This record gives sequence, structure tokens and C-alpha cells, in this order.
Amino acid sequence: SIGNRSLIGLFEGVNRLYVDGSIRLKHNPASAQFSRIGILVIAYNDGAFIKRTRAYARYSWSTQLGARSSISGGIAAGVVNYSFLGSQAGGGGASTAFDVNIGIWYLRRRLKIGVSYQQMTRSVIAPVNQTFELTPYVNINAIYTSHLSAQVDLLTHGYIRLQSEKTYDVQLAPVF
Repeated sequence: SIGNRSLIGLFEGVNRLYVDGSIRLKHNPASAQFSRIGILVIAYNDGAFIKRTRAYARYSWSTQLGARSSISGGIAAGVVNYSFLGSQAGGGGASTAFDVNIGIWYLRRRLKIGVSYQQMTRSVIAPVNQTFELTPYVNINAIYTSHLSAQVDLLTHGYIRLQSEKTYDVQLAPVF
């Protein structure tokens, strides 16, 4: 899939473009196990001078646990690039670092629970005179689907991001 989100007006030039694709590899026709390989590229433009890009190769493995549940685990490895374009006020620069993410999901028809460990390499990027550390964090997601009618589903998405004992984010959102 390909997507783009752009802001307008005062924030014109701020956008996110992503390209995401994968193919399914069947292990055994009689088995409920399979793998996927894929790519993910996300490009952020934070105005006219700041660009951030992440590009990953991905592998995941899935298997049935029972008639109505499965488990899936995966790894994504790639690069993170920060670029600052030059201007009359100063020179630009770019820096690239290696990055790895891992995760596991428990899946049922109505309930999905996932845990991932992001930016596990703790890479450092220094595109100009400032250093950015890709600090590791843990994501915990739970998504529950309620069927309100034949045409309408309500997804309740709970999200926790743990970066340290003092840095965390908690969100709960209904999605139609």
C-alpha cells in the first residue's frame, strides 16, 4: 500500500509518505503456518529543511494455535536517516544509522494483542551539530472489535508506549 498525509496552510510542507508491501510464503500446504517478507519505507518532511526517512526489510512468521486463534512474530531491520538541508543561515548535513524492531501478536477474530520492542540498537544519528539517540521503547497494543451492525464495526484501540520509568504514553481510542 502507498499513503500520503499532508498538512496545508501554515504547516504546508509537513507531510508523511509511506510505502508498505509484503508477500506471503507458504511453508506447507497442509500446515496452518506461513511467513511473509516485505518492505516498509516512511518519509517524513518536517518543513522545507528537515527530512526523516526509515526503510526496513521485514520478516514475519504466523501459525494457528487453535480453531479461532493464532500467533505471529516478526522482525524489521533497516536504516534511519535524518537530513537537514542547507540554507543561507548554515550548512546542511545527513546521518544514517542501523535500526531493528521485533514484535509478537496474539490474534483472534475480535481481539488482537501485540507487544513490540522498537529501536533496539540504540543507534545515534548526528546530521549536523546535534546528536539524536534512537532510544529503545516498548509498545503494547490491544484492539477489540465490537460488531454494532452488519455494516458498522467499532474498534477500541488501547496503546501503551514505555520508554523509561518516567517516559510513557497511554492512549485509548474508539475507531469506526
